[in-house]
Amino acid sequence: MKYRFSDASAKIDPEKLWKKIQLGLSKNVILKSVNQEKLYTIKSIDSNTIFYSSPERSKGREEQIHKSDFVELINRLQKLDSFNSSTTKDLFPSDIYRKRSPIFAILVSATIIEPIK
Repeated sequence: MKYRFSDASAKIDPEKLWKKIQLGLSKNVILKSVNQEKLYTIKSIDSNTIFYSSPERSKGREEQIHKSDFVELINRLQKLDSFNSSTTKDLFPSDIYRKRSPIFAILVSATIIEPIK
């Protein structure tokens, strides 16, 4: 499935989108992956990191998405008309390439990106 930025998020500074996510997520929220196959539990959020886990990944150990990686990725994605987690793999900084599924889950849940119908 292809995605695009919502009209409200397409030109918003990535730092502001991070803040929106920070304010919108809460501890122990469970998010579904975009293909609905995996569940991600938000463990905690601070000003620079989102901590999450999934029983299907890393034996359920806590993983992290750093603000700096998120901002870099959003800057790259905002230059595209449409994208999906597979076709954009070259855009992902290597540190967060394996985290593209939870990142897309967070972006969809925050209505920052939306499926193209």
